[in-house]
Amino acid sequence: MSRTGSDMRAIARGGALNIFGEGGKAVLMTVILLLLARSVTKEEYGIFTLAQVLALMLIPIGGLGLSRTISRHIGYYQALGDRKMVNSVIRSSIHLWPISAVAISLLFFALSVPLGHYVFRHEDYLPNFQMFSIYVGANIVSQQVGGIFRGLREVKPKIYFVDLMPRVLALGIFAVLAYQGAPILMYSTAYAMCFTASAVMSIFYLLRHYSLSGAWIPTHMALLAFSLPVLVQEIFFTSNSKLSVLILGIFVDPATVASYTVAQKIAARIPFINQGMLFIFLPILSGYMARKDTEAMRKIYARFTKWVILLALPGILLLLLFPVQVLALFGDKYRSSWSILILLTIAHSWSTFLGPAGPTIIAMGRVRMLMLFALLTAAVNVSLNVALIPAYGGLGSAIATVTALGIYAFLTLGYVYRRARIHPFNRDYVRLLVHSPGLCFLEHLLIVQYMGTSILSLAVAVPAFMATVWGLALLLGLITGSERRAVMRRLHGMFGGR
Repeated sequence: MSRTGSDMRAIARGGALNIFGEGGKAVLMTVILLLLARSVTKEEYGIFTLAQVLALMLIPIGGLGLSRTISRHIGYYQALGDRKMVNSVIRSSIHLWPISAVAISLLFFALSVPLGHYVFRHEDYLPNFQMFSIYVGANIVSQQVGGIFRGLREVKPKIYFVDLMPRVLALGIFAVLAYQGAPILMYSTAYAMCFTASAVMSIFYLLRHYSLSGAWIPTHMALLAFSLPVLVQEIFFTSNSKLSVLILGIFVDPATVASYTVAQKIAARIPFINQGMLFIFLPILSGYMARKDTEAMRKIYARFTKWVILLALPGILLLLLFPVQVLALFGDKYRSSWSILILLTIAHSWSTFLGPAGPTIIAMGRVRMLMLFALLTAAVNVSLNVALIPAYGGLGSAIATVTALGIYAFLTLGYVYRRARIHPFNRDYVRLLVHSPGLCFLEHLLIVQYMGTSILSLAVAVPAFMATVWGLALLLGLITGSERRAVMRRLHGMFGGR
């Protein structure tokens, strides 16, 4: 078995587990938001959303870009067999992120007063913002511990403590609060406490199950030097959608913000398959870079992108062709956001179609270029948001988002192609992207003709779209014989016994 073949199997195994975690996280968050949206007023939902958005914008700053840097460095030094440097990376990072978590939490708490009084001009915002300062610190800690698990290729602890535990706790408590008709502040408090409990448990698990003894050398400054350009990119990636919500909050009422954020939350679930597979992809690709094996990087990039698109394309087409029905799951009051959902679906699909160019640049160690691309596209995003939101509201924000994320995706892919001739495209892959939407559109017309536009039509469209995409992939030869056999063995092992 070739090295890329065995590594792709490792990515598939780890990715399958992580997709379960990411999928569980996405489902839990969708149910949590659905429960919240149906339990409180649109204004209260908008207040909760704005507090969460502000928190999510500050979390990358507190993380210092260390999460992916830790994963990259651990994978890089493990490929070279340098245990001392692996230990050094982990121990140095543990010294850094608690300080930043406390600092950013205090900053968020301090900002809550001027934001509540002078920016959003709404007294009900203030206590919710203050409570989310606890959520900020807990989330920073969880993400950094998850970065260590990622570098060590330990998927299950990350799933348990980072993805599932805080959201399972939140869902249970939210259900009780909804039954009691609790005010929005109780939801914010419960949300923050659930993430805090999970962060504490993840630290205990790391210290209990992984020995950090042995020789090490301080690498704090080296980690920070590599991390800061990654931090700029993460801030752009996080703030791209969050900034739109904040500008909406300044120019429009909370009800309009709620309508936009429901569509944004749905579309933001699209990359969860991509993100799940990337969990093991980054440290493995960093190992290839350490060995200077460019050919292996090309092969695994193309195979990775192919499998991500096969898994994600049915869901993408579902959102593009049935946006009204999907939004109706959150209530009829959100149906009018269908055009926003279509644009945001395209925006969040760029990286799925073009492949993991950003993480590949990190594995190459070219993080300054990634920072420059992020700064350029952030400038485009801010300019378009400011220009379009006052006139077009949520639709203008969606146009800005799809433009900015598209520019970023093509810039990063162009760079990795120029550096190493890495790209995902071949004739059959392009044919799949061209023919699948057309066939699924015909199925959409038939479903609407015979079932109307009810939510029940989604139950028919999901298996129909999956069968179309996978059947076309088999006809085009995108799934090789060895890949089919590997999938069947995996399914047999999961459901058919030993």
